Amino acid sequence: MSDLFVFRIKYMNLLAAQRCSLSSLSAGEPLLGTAIDRVSTWLLVEFSGAWGKKGIEDGGLPELARARILQATLGRPWLRPQLIKREGAAEAHASLRVVRAEKGVETLPLSSIDAVQDVDLAAWADGAAPDGVVRSVAPFVLVCTHGKRDACCAEHGLALYRALRDRLGDDAVWQSTHLGGHRFAATFVTLPSGYQYGRARVEDADAIALAFRTGEVGQPRLVRGRTTLSPAEQVADLAFRDASGVWATQDGAAITSAQEPDGVVRVLARRPTGEVAEIRLRLVLGTEPLIGSCGAIETTVARSFETLPPDRNAVP
Repeated sequence: MSDLFVFRIKYMNLLAAQRCSLSSLSAGEPLLGTAIDRVSTWLLVEFSGAWGKKGIEDGGLPELARARILQATLGRPWLRPQLIKREGAAEAHASLRVVRAEKGVETLPLSSIDAVQDVDLAAWADGAAPDGVVRSVAPFVLVCTHGKRDACCAEHGLALYRALRDRLGDDAVWQSTHLGGHRFAATFVTLPSGYQYGRARVEDADAIALAFRTGEVGQPRLVRGRTTLSPAEQVADLAFRDASGVWATQDGAAITSAQEPDGVVRVLARRPTGEVAEIRLRLVLGTEPLIGSCGAIETTVARSFETLPPDRNAVP
């Protein structure tokens, strides 16, 4: 056995033993621009049974219900399904929610999780809600507590879920399957605004709860981005908010972007006043390997965006 082979085995074992959140922190990986991107509609399935490592794809969901959920996502990249639950809820309790980002929530109580198979989820996602839905604009929080997927989500996510539940109540805070970016645990998303956060800790719970109650983005240092936007747009969105001082989630500017040569993205923000702001960004890849998930051998690198001078010749 060669020395190089032994070194590789030891290195792979070392990577597998690391916590992904510590790997990300030690590398100084930026949070902003790492949120789930370009999702306008969420399909939330309340299921208190066993969650598998992949969430919907495995675990205790009935096969027909699973097939119905996965079928609804075909050809709809803007639709994101999640399993959700409350701690201590009876396993028989079930419901469906369709959340339209920045708009509202449509909830359908179910007699059991098996009833999912009888709902046309694809048509509902496309706008044809079934009879019996209850509509609301009340916001709520999904916290990733998906411990079977990643140890950091179990350690940091469950503690944050409980802290926020104690402050905001059961109706406003839910446990969720994977929300992307294990290494940013604890990660959570507020709906229907669609702002996602990372590296939140129990000591942040008071400030998070205050921002939730006042309808503000809140805690900019924890923001990963708005999930309706692309990564570059997420970075620009927060820059525009910081420059304007507008932090209310419902008062954001309309964000559009265009790809320019050399990997540059030009992002425009059109505010309700008619004012237009511009920022030009370029993706920068890090060089230090990062652990994408606890126990994984594969590595990734940090992604960030550098701000470039405005193009004075560009037409808004």
